[in-house]
Amino acid sequence: MKKIFKNLIYISIAFLISITIFGIILDNYSKGTFTNHIIINVDDQEKIFLHGTSYVAVLNSTAIESRLNDNGFKKFVYNLESSRIFETLDDIEQIISHKPELIVYGVGFRDIGFMENISCSYNEIPSYVPNRNYQEINSNSKENLDNFIIIDKIISETFSQNPKHMTVNILYSLFGETKKKFIDDSDVIDNRLALNILKPNTITPISSLNKIVAGNYCMDFETRNNELDNLDRIFGILKQNQIDVIVYIPPYTNGYLETLSPILQKELTNNIKSISEKHNFPLVDLSSKWEYSNIFSDRTHVAKNPDSIVYSEEIASIIISKMSKNLSQ
Repeated sequence: MKKIFKNLIYISIAFLISITIFGIILDNYSKGTFTNHIIINVDDQEKIFLHGTSYVAVLNSTAIESRLNDNGFKKFVYNLESSRIFETLDDIEQIISHKPELIVYGVGFRDIGFMENISCSYNEIPSYVPNRNYQEINSNSKENLDNFIIIDKIISETFSQNPKHMTVNILYSLFGETKKKFIDDSDVIDNRLALNILKPNTITPISSLNKIVAGNYCMDFETRNNELDNLDRIFGILKQNQIDVIVYIPPYTNGYLETLSPILQKELTNNIKSISEKHNFPLVDLSSKWEYSNIFSDRTHVAKNPDSIVYSEEIASIIISKMSKNLSQ
């Protein structure tokens, strides 16, 4: 009898702990800690789009929106589904049709051709010469980018497979959405834009990431030239449609930055800067801001984790600074 009573006490305690965890998770979920929210019918909203590849996908749009609201800016922030530069060019009309007030556009070094490959043999860095015909990126470069993204995804998933990660994934499957989300101005299906799903993962110690001996990385200058041309065209179209843009280079670990020569990193940064400044869009370089901080899931991606919220808060601060400056003009 005593044993049964004791077991009931243990079960009750376990149940109370589970309920407490459940409450905490739901509270964090509702605040946007674990997910990006979704609102349909966005015609009359003052919208901000976060856009780019997987570097941008980890941003917490709800947390950024809350920070803006706290500072007197009533805006709706949406993190669009990850899209490479040439893909964004294909979708630019749909993006414009939603009439965002501001687009925060993340451009990483991988996005313009610095990718993992079997060998590197470049002895010099050719200058970027804009192609005024705006030829879209060729299929060979697309294939190279696809291969690199697959490799990078495998690396990311390898780093994040641990019991804590699996536990968070189980919680997410219970409380999160697994279906693709869309924002939609009308009933026209072709006008829909998919949103990123902020599925949480764990932080890998920076000491481990910065000790990792990365694979051979190569700079594909043909990809760089094509993608910068595409970016130039995208920014020109956004400018013509009176959509403001903040461009930024995402944060990386020191372990990743060490694979770039200082000369190449400076060149790529200046390439992105030249395109941004041509259209009077500010560029913020966050590439080395947290290179020794414990906020990354792998060497190139900030973790989707409450303890990495500093990244989203920084983006919010950049937006607030930009909007405050606009108000004072």
